[in-house]
Amino acid sequence: MEYIIIWIACGIGAAAIASSKGRSAGAWFLGGLLLGPIGLLIVGFMGAPAPSVSSVRKCPFCAETILREAKVCKHCGREVEPVVAPKNTVTCPKCGAEVAIGATWCQRCQHHMPGNAAGAMNSPKSNIPSAPIRTALNPEGIQPDDASTVSESEKIKQNSM
Repeated sequence: MEYIIIWIACGIGAAAIASSKGRSAGAWFLGGLLLGPIGLLIVGFMGAPAPSVSSVRKCPFCAETILREAKVCKHCGREVEPVVAPKNTVTCPKCGAEVAIGATWCQRCQHHMPGNAAGAMNSPKSNIPSAPIRTALNPEGIQPDDASTVSESEKIKQNSM
């Protein structure tokens, strides 16, 4: 009976350590259950996951890998221009990960994104232009703030000329 409790505690401990290092807590809970104290040692000595390819670039002076937002190369010490990608993501309120605009779930923590993330494509703060909406009252898909919007009385005047 004591061994079962120890193995469950190892699973919980492995999950907690893995979660603090940005790894999957569920997978390491199972790993801790199966491997016991050895699973705790494995996850304890593991480092944090490597940064994703989209968040790094090469230094133009020494060709070493640095973060995209870096202002100074950590290898050669020279100043570099930070590369800022256009903002087409929102931040997950639970884990802080970048989530694509319009996503309903965070891929990192599986958090259900609030309605403002799903509707961000048509928000006025979005830098992505929305497509014109065609309806029965607006068959050309003209947006109200468009400069080419013409009132009905002006259309009648133009057609009569």
